[in-house]
Amino acid sequence: MQYATKKVGRYREGVETRQRILDTALDLIASNGYSATSISKISTAAGVQPASIYWAFRSKEGLLAAVIERAADRWFATELEKTPANSPVDMERALQHWTASISARPE
Repeated sequence: MQYATKKVGRYREGVETRQRILDTALDLIASNGYSATSISKISTAAGVQPASIYWAFRSKEGLLAAVIERAADRWFATELEKTPANSPVDMERALQHWTASISARPE
């Protein structure tokens, strides 16, 4: 008989480390720009080895793609549900809301 178990230990540490890297990369890229944000700066700020970033994301471009994907997923999950666009008037309101949302959190 098999029992369902929570994933713990190194798996959980890996997930938490990945999230910390993504959070740190988002903050640094938003503050300094992509070109001025090195893997070395991200690894130091996140408290991980550069090799961990390359292992998880393959490259700086891969890390940027993951940052953008996560931000887009979060934005779509929250903002699209708040603003249905079933008519032209609704669409105009939705676009105004989305513009304000992006302006408030440009990262």
